[in-house]
Amino acid sequence: MKLLTIVIPMYNMERYIDQCLTSLIIPEGMERMEVLVVNDGSKDRSSEIAHQYETRYPQTFRVIDKENGNYGSCINRGLKEATGKYIRILDADDFYETANLSAFLDFLATVDLDMVFTEFRRTDAEGRPGKRTRVLRSPGKTYGVRDLYRPRLHMAMHCATYRTELLRHIGYVQTEGISYTDHEWVFWPMAMIKSWQYFPRVIYNYRLGREGQTVNPEVLARSMPQAMQGMLVTVRQYEQLKPELDADSRGYLLSRLVERAKFVYKAYLLRQHNVLRERMQELVQFDKTLAELSPDTYRATAAIRVHILCFPYYYVQRWRDSGYDSDLLGIRLKRK
Repeated sequence: MKLLTIVIPMYNMERYIDQCLTSLIIPEGMERMEVLVVNDGSKDRSSEIAHQYETRYPQTFRVIDKENGNYGSCINRGLKEATGKYIRILDADDFYETANLSAFLDFLATVDLDMVFTEFRRTDAEGRPGKRTRVLRSPGKTYGVRDLYRPRLHMAMHCATYRTELLRHIGYVQTEGISYTDHEWVFWPMAMIKSWQYFPRVIYNYRLGREGQTVNPEVLARSMPQAMQGMLVTVRQYEQLKPELDADSRGYLLSRLVERAKFVYKAYLLRQHNVLRERMQELVQFDKTLAELSPDTYRATAAIRVHILCFPYYYVQRWRDSGYDSDLLGIRLKRK
């Protein structure tokens, strides 16, 4: 049995996959890892490059070539085939902090936890380091679900390493066929953990700014219906799970839903993406569906705000009160 499985979803990443996989080559301890590169029907040289690593390091790297099924299908395939005690994800255009990886494996060998929270660093398109996450937790101390959101952590897929059997026990399946499902990795599973610790080093380098990236403003504007669809999947999960969860787990899930909703409302109402101005009906329908599916979440999102001259402005609630008049909202925002 391996200590850690790293799942790498890959589609047409020939430009970045070499740096991604090279970042996993460490002087000692590679035999403790398995790296599952799940090739999602790439049409470039991505699979060829990945297979070169499989040939050089067969005890660690394995390439799984499959038909295209989008991001979630790669995660599901990786989880199905994982043999590691722990599991985490690495996107093919990102890379790990090689210098810290051996120490992380040493740490995993000494603990028996449901989840380990690690730091990540943003980089530019060329991989140059930028802002690092800030974690207000004590290394070596074991925490529970409540400690995930009080005070709130910057929660992202890049941070989470799970005990593999936890995901299998709860029957975790990531949504397939649409983009923007990475947030599911830190939604439902997080509510099920009983113990976690903070490992105080950067493991993940998150590349931003490359052409075609899903967080690119133009790509995001085209794909916002998928982002909303993905959020509503988690809203339904919350409502299904809620009767079985304790207060801390419900509180965590609700806090995540509000963060995800903020991403949606901000894109449309604060007009980061001009193309969305002509598509406000999408947000209106989303808001009505949210109110119908989950009154809890709908009420909680009324607290979404921006600060203008140090004063909070609850723009989602103002928009609702105006009868979904986005132009009126824009005028108010400009005057404050």
